[in-house]
Amino acid sequence: MRNTFLLQLCVIIVLLQSCKGTKNISEESDMKKETLKVIIEQYKSSRPEFETLRGRIREYFETQDIQQNINVSYRIEKEETVWLSAKFAGVFEVAKVMMTPENIQFYERIDNNYFVGDFKLVSNFLGFDLSYDEIEHLLLADNIKFIDISKTDYTMTDESILITSSFEDGLVQTVT
Repeated sequence: MRNTFLLQLCVIIVLLQSCKGTKNISEESDMKKETLKVIIEQYKSSRPEFETLRGRIREYFETQDIQQNINVSYRIEKEETVWLSAKFAGVFEVAKVMMTPENIQFYERIDNNYFVGDFKLVSNFLGFDLSYDEIEHLLLADNIKFIDISKTDYTMTDESILITSSFEDGLVQTVT
């Protein structure tokens, strides 16, 4: 009887010892950070892999005075060169742009204007600094700048996830 009691006591001790208490869920912000990391990794893995990309964009341009359709053909050699060619009504070429990491070349056929320079002109025109990589990411509908998780938040709906990042230069980047 005593052996049975000792055996039962040992089994109970082993069972109690193997049961661990539940872990406390850390703060909601830590959980949100981990979820954001997973979302960003999935976003990065969905990027297309390519060496050369070609495509066309149809743009509709409207001001108070004019309405125009402009077709833009583009070719991108990843991390090397971006070529853009804009045609009015799909027939008359009105402008060409070639960008490399070092400079931008722009030729406007209507007034025969030509420009070769760096990215400061584009940065001044837009109001914030842009590099070649950021412009390439913009054309690929990718995030412009690196997403810093500490300065990023997200909201989820039934149809999409909206990721919003803030940067020191005042730029706010939103990715859906």
